Amino acid sequence: MRANVGRHLGHSPEITVSQHQLDQFTQATGTPGHDGYMALSLSNLFLPKIVEIQGFDMGVNYGCEAVRFASPITAGARVRAGARLQSATDVPGGLQTLMLITVEILSTTNTVENACTIESLSRWY
Repeated sequence: MRANVGRHLGHSPEITVSQHQLDQFTQATGTPGHDGYMALSLSNLFLPKIVEIQGFDMGVNYGCEAVRFASPITAGARVRAGARLQSATDVPGGLQTLMLITVEILSTTNTVENACTIESLSRWY
């Protein structure tokens, strides 16, 4: 883990977000899916497709240092995420990582627009 601090770890495969998914998100959360929280929630789908952490018995989502919402996700948007390992520090019984996750919207010309950036904390035991 420590050898990868500061490195971009790659991108997830892209998905296309449907109106049905946005509607389901709104129904489940009471929050419109295009308001940013949809992008935040997608990080849980994307991150395991980017990184696989080995050598630990358990990983725990420890929270977020910061979340920034830049652009809404709309129906038909092609979305992916990228991840950069910002830090890896010792904690009692394990390791804490800070991962910068950027949820990106891909345009039809393959330009990239940020939907959301997340400074995600995890603990590995």
